[in-house]
Amino acid sequence: MQAYIPEFILAGLAMILLLAETFFKKAPKFVFGLIGAAGALAMLPFYMESLYANTYIILALVATAITLLLSVDFRAVINLSSNDSKTQDGTGEFYILPLLACVGITSLCKAANLVELFVSLEVLTLSSFIMVGYFRRNLGSTEAGIKYLILGAVSTGFLVFGLAWYFGMTGTFEYNHAIVMAALSGQTAPGMFFALALLLLGTAFKIGAVPMQLWIPDVYQGAPTPVTAFLSVASKVAGFALLSIILAPFAGIPAVQFVIALMAAATPPGASAPPTTTNMELDSYKVFNGTCLNLILAFVLLVRMFHSGRMDALGLKKHSLKILLYAPVCGYLLVLALHFLLAQMGLFEWIERVTHAPAEQSIVSVLR
Repeated sequence: MQAYIPEFILAGLAMILLLAETFFKKAPKFVFGLIGAAGALAMLPFYMESLYANTYIILALVATAITLLLSVDFRAVINLSSNDSKTQDGTGEFYILPLLACVGITSLCKAANLVELFVSLEVLTLSSFIMVGYFRRNLGSTEAGIKYLILGAVSTGFLVFGLAWYFGMTGTFEYNHAIVMAALSGQTAPGMFFALALLLLGTAFKIGAVPMQLWIPDVYQGAPTPVTAFLSVASKVAGFALLSIILAPFAGIPAVQFVIALMAAATPPGASAPPTTTNMELDSYKVFNGTCLNLILAFVLLVRMFHSGRMDALGLKKHSLKILLYAPVCGYLLVLALHFLLAQMGLFEWIERVTHAPAEQSIVSVLR
C-alpha cells in the first residue's frame, strides 16, 4: 500500500476541493486549479529516485499540472460556456477532475494485475468523459462528450471481453510472462491470442491507433481547449503505459510484433519506417527530423480545416506512434515523450492565448 501513497494524497486533495466547492460557493474557483497544480507537482519527489522507470507517471503529473494552469488562464471561457448565468457557479469541478484522472493514470502505471489495471483505466476514462462534455452551453462540447462516451464504452467492452478471455484461459488475473508462456504452450494458445487481440483493440482507442483512431478529430474539436491538451498528452501517456504492460509478456513473439508493425504502418502519411538496430544515433536524428517535417506538413495540409483542435488530432497524432516505433530500439523514450509533452502543451497554450474561443478555434483567427 505504501506505493500508492501519492495516489491517496491526490485523491484526498480532490475530495477536499470538492467539499470546498460545495460549502464555499463564493470562493474563486480558479484557486482550485492552482492548488491542484501545486498538489500534482508536489508528488514528483516520490518518483525522482528512479527517473526513467517512472517516466509515464512523471509525464502524467506534469501534464496534469500544466492542464490545470491552462484551465486557470481559460477561466473566462469556462464561466461563459458552463452555465446559463455565465458566472463561476458550478465550474469548480472543472479544476478538480484532472486530478482524479491523474490518479487513474498513476495507478494504472503501478497496477499489479488486470483488475487493478481496468479499475485505474476506468477512473481516467470516466473523468475524461465529464471533462470533454463539460461546456453545457456549447453544442460542440456536448456532441464530443456523447461521441467519446459511446466509443469509449465500445472500447471498454473490447477490453473487458479480453480480460474475460484471459481469465478463462489462465484461471487468474495475474499478468506476467510465466503465466502467458504457459498458456501459449498448450491448447489454450488460440484463446490467448484472441484475448491479446481484444486487449489491443481496447488499448488502441486510448492512443488513437488504427483501427480505433476515428474518434480523435471530433472529440478534440468539441472538447474545451485545456481538456484537448490533457487528452493529447496525459491520456496518451496512459495509453502507452497500458500498451507496454499488455505487450510485455508477449515480447519476442513474431506474430505480435507483426501486428504492432501493421498498426504503425496504417498511420497517416509521414510516419517513418521502424528504425534499424545498427545505428541508434542516426535513428534518433531521423525521429527528430521526421517529427519536425511532419509538424510542418500537418500545418500546411490541414490548415484549411479551420480548426486547430481538429488539425492537431489529424496531423499530430502520428507522433504518438513514432514513440511506439522508435523508443524500444533507440532507448530515448524519456526524451521523445518530453518533446511530445512540450510540443503539445505549447501548441494549446498558444491557441488558448490567441483565440480564447469557446467553440470554433479557427486557424485563420490564430494566424491573424
